[in-house]
This record gives sequence, C-alpha cells and structure tokens, in this order.
Amino acid sequence: MDLFDTHFHLPEEGDLENYLEQLYPEHSYRMMAMAASAAGSIRALEFARRHPNVWCSCGVHPHDAEDFDGNMEQFQALVSAPENRAVGEIGLDFFYDFAPREKQIACFEKFLRLALEKSKPICIHCRDKENSTDAYQICYSMLKDFASQAGEGKAVLHCYAGNQDYLEKFLDIGCYIGVTGMVTFPKSSNIRDNLRLIPRERLLFETDSPYLAPVPFRGKTNHPALTAHVVSYAAGFLGETAEKLASDTTANALRFFAIEA
Repeated sequence: MDLFDTHFHLPEEGDLENYLEQLYPEHSYRMMAMAASAAGSIRALEFARRHPNVWCSCGVHPHDAEDFDGNMEQFQALVSAPENRAVGEIGLDFFYDFAPREKQIACFEKFLRLALEKSKPICIHCRDKENSTDAYQICYSMLKDFASQAGEGKAVLHCYAGNQDYLEKFLDIGCYIGVTGMVTFPKSSNIRDNLRLIPRERLLFETDSPYLAPVPFRGKTNHPALTAHVVSYAAGFLGETAEKLASDTTANALRFFAIEA
C-alpha cells in the first residue's frame, strides 16, 4: 500500500536515526512529523531534513499555550524551511484546560496569522468537555474567518471526535478530516459514523503516534507503520479495498501539504 501518516509525533527517547528503518518492511510510507512547541518544531525539522519522504510542521499545542511568550520570530524562520509544509499542531483544548482559554485563543490566533502570511495549511487540535461544544464553536468561528482569507482546503481537523453537526460545519468551510486508530475502538461508534459522512476527497489518515494505538495494539506504543492497520480497518468498514483507500487518501495528503507525487 501507498500510505501517508499525516500526523505523528517523534518519540521523546530512543535512537531516531534508526526509527524509520525499524518500522517499514512492507509498505511505501510518507509521513508528517507534527510539533507542539518551539523545541519540538526544531526537532521535527531536523528529522525531516535527514529523511526522504518525511516532512514537518511547526506550532504550539494548546496545552503549551500558557508557556508561549508570543515571540513568532523563530517560527517565522521554521515555517519557511522547504521541509516544513504546515502550521500545527495548533488549536483549542477545553477538555483538559491545561492553559487558560484566553491564552489558548490568543496563541491560536497568532499561528493562524502565520499560516496566512506564509500560505501554509494548518493542522488543528480541537477537543471539548463532554456535553459541551464551546471549543468547537470558537474553533469553527476562527476557521471560518481563516478560510475566507486562505481559501478552502487549507485546514485539517486532526483526530476529529466531535459530533456530526460540527463535522458538517467544518466540511462546509472546506476542512479536511483526520482519522486515527480511534476508529477501531469498540466505544468509538461516533467516529465510525462520521467516517461514512466524510467525502473521500477530504479524508486523511493519521496515527497521532506514539498515542492512540489501534485495536489490537491498545496499551502499546503507537508508530507510523500502524497507518496500514488503520486504513485496512477503515476500508473493511466502508466495504472497499485497503489499496484503493490508501491510494485515494495519500493523494489527498499530497494535495493538502502541496507535495509533489
């Protein structure tokens, strides 16, 4: 299969030089190393520079928004690197609220402006408390404004686990939707229901590794090679071949990140 893991995080420990060689004996992979901080953005860029078929993003995760000093000079340089194809992981997390919400929003706004200035797509983290849609409402409003300036097809809702109403809203403003190993979880029927509603041309697959290992690997460290398992599961659920689904969604990823095939 021709696969593209559109969202993974480098492991904090271990031999990064041999990381990829340990993972890919069978399939053809491309992947996007996501960042959550300035240090993580530098690390992702250095890794991408050493490995063909690996690209990277830069950004500050909402969990880290309180520690972000607002200085964008370093990110201006990082996002201009040819290996850097996106701004992210950015957004809002009202589930944990590790950072005050006003700081999350301010941080998010800065990186949206950076993406507009540099004409980069954005990778969005949006999570809400149970029985609340505050984060989704604010995120939707901000992305609607972003789309009005950047055009459609410049944002992906990473690991989307929200309701169908907001799924339709995000799709209506041109967002892509990222599907992770959560689609295999027995209790994640909402994600499987959402999968049926996502237009093929807006669907991306990701691992969010080292988190969210799919069934039957729950409890183990996730890694980009398990993209194949997520795609195969989704293909079975949708009643089609994994090879076709992989090919279609890899083409989507190449288009979204402006990478030549």
